[in-house]
Amino acid sequence: MQGKTAEEVLETLIDVIETGCDELNAPRIKYFGLGAKSAYVECLEYIQEWEKAKEYGLDYEIEDRYPIDGRVTIIK
Repeated sequence: MQGKTAEEVLETLIDVIETGCDELNAPRIKYFGLGAKSAYVECLEYIQEWEKAKEYGLDYEIEDRYPIDGRVTIIK
C-alpha cells in the first residue's frame, strides 16, 4: 500500500474538519459542541498557515465562517 502525499492528507483533513464545523455551526448545539468547534477552528487556523492552504479552499476568514462566541444552549 502506497502512502498519501501531504497534499492528499491535508485536503482530506480540511474536508473532515470543515464538515465537523458545519455540523456544529447550527444555532443550537449541545454543551460539548463548543469545545469541539473551538478545537476544529484552531486546527483549520494552523492548516491555514500552510503555503498552499488557499489552493485547497482555506481562502476565507475561519472565525467569521465558524464563530466561537461562547454562547451555549444546553439541550436536554
